[in-house]
Amino acid sequence: MRVGEAKQLFEEKRNEIQSAVNPYEYKGLHFANEVIFTYIYYMEVSALGAIPDGMIGLTVPSSLNADVNRMNIIFQ
Repeated sequence: MRVGEAKQLFEEKRNEIQSAVNPYEYKGLHFANEVIFTYIYYMEVSALGAIPDGMIGLTVPSSLNADVNRMNIIFQ
């Protein structure tokens, strides 16, 4: 899947994300090396409740996140 396709899929489902901290803001995260490239669109949520089908919810520990103590995100 290309980055543009991933963005389109995320935008089609973003209204299904409950408890969004800011429903008008989503972010992207990427990882790349000589072998792999991946790009993830995500939205911060105040709680991991109902996660839309095809999406994944996770909590980023404060030791990995410089902006907040703990961040819940839902991504595709």
